Amino acid sequence: MIKWFRKKEDEREKLLKCWRRLALMAGTAVSQYTFDSLVNYAKSVKGYVFRGFIEAAKRCDIDDQFLESGELTRRSLSSLASSHDIYMAYADKWMDIAQELEELKNKWLRERYNYYLGYVNAEAVYALGLAILLAGAKAAGKEIDSKAAETALWLSKFSIGRVVESWAIDTVINLLHPLHDSHMSGWAYLVSNTAIIKTTDFIHERLNEIYENIHDLEDWAKAMIAIMYVKMASKVGISANIETHNYDIGTKTYDHNAEIYLNRACSILNEIRDNALKLIASAHVHSYLAVIEKNCLNTDPCGELELISQGLEDLRMEYEGSDSKAFLDNHPGLMKYLEWHSINPETELGDTIKDAWGLALLGLGHCAWKRGRIEAATDYYRRIVRGLDTSEDWANNLLNLNQKTSKYL
Repeated sequence: MIKWFRKKEDEREKLLKCWRRLALMAGTAVSQYTFDSLVNYAKSVKGYVFRGFIEAAKRCDIDDQFLESGELTRRSLSSLASSHDIYMAYADKWMDIAQELEELKNKWLRERYNYYLGYVNAEAVYALGLAILLAGAKAAGKEIDSKAAETALWLSKFSIGRVVESWAIDTVINLLHPLHDSHMSGWAYLVSNTAIIKTTDFIHERLNEIYENIHDLEDWAKAMIAIMYVKMASKVGISANIETHNYDIGTKTYDHNAEIYLNRACSILNEIRDNALKLIASAHVHSYLAVIEKNCLNTDPCGELELISQGLEDLRMEYEGSDSKAFLDNHPGLMKYLEWHSINPETELGDTIKDAWGLALLGLGHCAWKRGRIEAATDYYRRIVRGLDTSEDWANNLLNLNQKTSKYL
């Protein structure tokens, strides 16, 4: 198809005007939607959807090459998902694409990206396509600035989980890969977040690359990646005494991957300098290690959790004693972490600190219970109940769960 584009050199300007249309096609090629359904949807909700999406839904001069009866052909789908060639042809439009991405991001921030608004999924398909076009421009040699790359990766992070089919995960990451060195922290978070959805050999390779360059990342990204590794280990299901396993990840064995994840999580904690981020990430890592009764690089998680819980208690008191904006002004690293984690960072702030604090106490409760200090364990669990405004029965349920599962741990 790139050859077809070059043959149309005399019509090049006319074809380049179709960059929005191509973006919608690119997003569709890796999404769970059909092109025709998105076009029809744009006609029905004009007053709500992003204006760029409405423009993308209009006929354009590239249609004859990609569409048949209003739908992307199999050949088109294959071409759009297989390489950067088509998108590289649109490299000269990268500044328009970057501006479009920025405007869409601002719209999502204004509207708080309401998960219950159906049109957001349609915009997510378009956002992903725009990001793919920007990556194509980078592959073609354009100097994409860090801000544009960050916006593209930020939008992609929120879009992938909503609209991308699991089979297309590798395809999307591969198409976006040219942006990896334009904003390394954003790229690292995008890949790590995607790894939680589906971990393939290709994703493993990208994670290995990111880990090898962990020193180059910002603290907020390091914290997120440490937490991601714990979630992946939990997903794999490592246990201290389980002897038989039924799962494989890529070409590596079940246990081996989980051990790698946990060791990396512990190692990354040592790289984080921001105190608030380190406390939050450490709570996730050490609480999980306490439950499965493993050390963190020869460090006892139970002892660490005492310090972590106190630090988070102090952080929580600081937060409750000031308004969210003032608190985040004093913790810019945490602000960046929340901006990538949520559309509404100020609203998410309290829950993030409380959740980390609750995890630390949960780990301490398990430590106490395993040492036969049932009363202390109960106290930890009830402190969580009071702090997180949850049911009193929750503490009792945790004790019962500990008793039922102890023989497996």
